[in-house]
Amino acid sequence: MDQYCLYLRKSRSDLAAEARGEGESLARHEGILMRLAKSRGYTIGAVYKEIVSGDTIAARPVVQHLLREVEQGKWRGVLVVEVERLARGETIDQGVVAQTFKYSNTLIITPLKIYDPNNEFDEEYFEFGLFMSRREYKTINRRLQQGRAAASMEGKYVGSRCPFGYRRVLLQSVKGITLEIVPEEAQIVKMIFDFYLHGTVNDQGKPVACGYAHITRLLNASNLPAARSKRWSPATIAGMLRNPIYTGKIRWNHRPQVKAMSDGEIVTSRPRNPECLLMPGLHEPIISDEQFAAVATKIQRRGHAPAPKHLPIKNPLARLVKCGVCGRNMDRRPYQSGRQPSLICRYSDCPNVSADLCLVERRVLDGLALWLKNYRLEWDALGSTPADEQLALLKASADRLQEALQTQERQMSRLYDLLEQGVYTTDIFVERSAALAAQRSAAQQELAQLDGQAAALRQAHTRMRVLVPKIEHLLQVYDNITDPQIRNDMLSEIIEKAVYLKTNKRGRFDEGAAEDFEITLYPRLD
Repeated sequence: MDQYCLYLRKSRSDLAAEARGEGESLARHEGILMRLAKSRGYTIGAVYKEIVSGDTIAARPVVQHLLREVEQGKWRGVLVVEVERLARGETIDQGVVAQTFKYSNTLIITPLKIYDPNNEFDEEYFEFGLFMSRREYKTINRRLQQGRAAASMEGKYVGSRCPFGYRRVLLQSVKGITLEIVPEEAQIVKMIFDFYLHGTVNDQGKPVACGYAHITRLLNASNLPAARSKRWSPATIAGMLRNPIYTGKIRWNHRPQVKAMSDGEIVTSRPRNPECLLMPGLHEPIISDEQFAAVATKIQRRGHAPAPKHLPIKNPLARLVKCGVCGRNMDRRPYQSGRQPSLICRYSDCPNVSADLCLVERRVLDGLALWLKNYRLEWDALGSTPADEQLALLKASADRLQEALQTQERQMSRLYDLLEQGVYTTDIFVERSAALAAQRSAAQQELAQLDGQAAALRQAHTRMRVLVPKIEHLLQVYDNITDPQIRNDMLSEIIEKAVYLKTNKRGRFDEGAAEDFEITLYPRLD
């Protein structure tokens, strides 16, 4: 039986309609498409809802998943309220959508028209609709950016999230948003600037200079509320000390979105713009201009500059090993004394103890070798019957259960007919209906178990066919590879993550202390 699916996505016009009280857009569109499907007798197999906003397919994970299923021919047609919901971004994205539907022979169904991509006239109409929607999108976006820039010039706040120490408020006399000081948070902001400029005193009464990490420890030790998270971090402190909004200024185009081509793909970045516009804001300052300038001078003198990006990595476990205490990424820490680099959680409030990077790397390889050995034993325990034959047996059993369920549906329908004809009394109807419901429930449970067994078998077969050869190859060639980037790429194909934990604080030179840590591996099983 042909199956269809629904794709729902909000647009800016939907947000405006919701603001006017016209109801939640996705629910309204779902009702429209469900009524359309019912009137035409379509069987709906899935409903996809895209909440995020983005002008490219890369920024919309739900439509990526939908297009993969369309490529596989899973759907006879996709129902949308208008074709523009599928793609109104770059021309290349529109081409991807058009070709995906065309070569999979999948219909695009709207309340006004059914588009058959293999019909020459429908294809032209579809492509023209996408072209016009792209022009409309660019016009709307240009006006939006012009409006945001003009509002910034007038001192209004146009950011999506307000900085720590302020709350967003509507202006009374004119249209727009400004910031209002939150007294409790403003005191913490002043404290951060004061700590960085003047330091603090230790338990012995001696002055101590405060950097980002020291300020982080002081705030977390005092359990002061953090900005958008449970704990303070050095990166948050650094961003606040550099933000001129605390002096009553508004900056525009501070981190513009820049797109570039890299290895045939569009890469989006947001580099800091040293020539961004800085205008007087309508909000009250928390920090004086003199204090902010003194902090900027001290940052420049101490060399607290952002770490350069896009450099070759030196850590073969980069972004793979997570801290077993706080969940953050573990980083490589080099030493100038000739000591081996270590793997460390850089957050000062985290009690996880570091270990030599080479030892952690070796433990990961040993873990993969052990996993490979155990998995082969598990695979052998499944029996000598080929996976295809096992899947065929499971499918035959599932087909028999499906036939039984269809028979039970017909019996249930017959029960209603006999009740309406007066052949069955209500009591008999209820008794027979309960018996049929119990049979259906048992059959559905058994069918679910069969589906689970089939899925597990397919996954195991995929691991044996794809993952196992990758691990074997990695273990054979890993020691001969010296480039950390290549090592990282190979590990990333096999490992989803590895969780590191070391809470024993014995000295480095104590017997066995160096290797007294735990590594939990999570191989990629999909």
